[in-house]
Amino acid sequence: MKKSYVLLIALFLIWGSSSNMAISQGQAIVNAMPSWSPDGKQIAFVSNRDGNDDIWIMDADGATPFNLTRSEITEQFPQWSPDGHYIAYWTSQDGHLGDTLWVIEIDGSERIDLMSQSPIKGESLFPATWSPDGQYLALVVGENRVGQLWVIDMNDLSYSRFAQGSNVFGSPKWSDDGSQIVVSDGISGSPIVVTLETDAAQILDEEGHYNGQFFDFFSQSDTVVVQTAGTKEDIILLGVFDHEVFNLTQNYSGDSGQPAWSPNGDWIAFVSTDGVWIAKPDGSEYINLTEDFESVFLEPRWSPDGKQIALTSFGYDDNQQLRSDVWVIDVYGSEATNLTQ
Repeated sequence: MKKSYVLLIALFLIWGSSSNMAISQGQAIVNAMPSWSPDGKQIAFVSNRDGNDDIWIMDADGATPFNLTRSEITEQFPQWSPDGHYIAYWTSQDGHLGDTLWVIEIDGSERIDLMSQSPIKGESLFPATWSPDGQYLALVVGENRVGQLWVIDMNDLSYSRFAQGSNVFGSPKWSDDGSQIVVSDGISGSPIVVTLETDAAQILDEEGHYNGQFFDFFSQSDTVVVQTAGTKEDIILLGVFDHEVFNLTQNYSGDSGQPAWSPNGDWIAFVSTDGVWIAKPDGSEYINLTEDFESVFLEPRWSPDGKQIALTSFGYDDNQQLRSDVWVIDVYGSEATNLTQ
């Protein structure tokens, strides 16, 4: 993908229409940031179809969409709790990106502001993430150009900061047992593994040059997959303990990014210049899922059963308005459906 187009998409995602920023001949139409429910039956996403960037929920086939949050401020980065009862999301207002973290019940009956009484200060550009047992939320916020890793205990709403000697970046990724969190170094972009019991922070590759925004952690194999930064962007696998480094896209001439492990670790999805791919972690097999489609796709999100991937498409409609839509593609049949057209 061309970097100028990616930059346009990034601006589109961050601001959308809620800031009244006109794109092309009209305001952008936003349907983006898909997040699967734990049972795979529903998808939460961001949409401005009611005039503001709200959190919506629809069935996994696109049926029965409804506006969950219905507010006058920008909302983004929905993340389901493991029990499927709550969604965490950020709001942005008054020119501040990601200034308040909320949790809302999926029927809209209860909404909790997690920031108003907290010691956390700053803003966030990344989704907060639930621990596997749903008892904690991890988040990275930036204050005075220093990224901080915080964990919120959802039982008593207590707040703990970790990796205080590090400048961290990115959306936290939990290990399956909840004992570790992976974030990125705010300078090199290299993954940092934080062990919560001891607050030890291990940088996996201090000499590397990585895009600290895009990484994923599969703790069953103790492997982090991360996007590099530089003239050519690649997908790299880094071993947490053996420190092995494997370039998954070394034989591909274009840029690749946004890696995401499948739930069982058999595949890695990633976005490349010519589409969305899945690859075996050892590089033995590669499949282009979107080679028959003209749309530009980003944000691959695996369904809980690993059979489908939710994506966000970007392009112009017939009225030359920039728009994004949420799609679902079958991994083994490559059948794609636009859920929000």
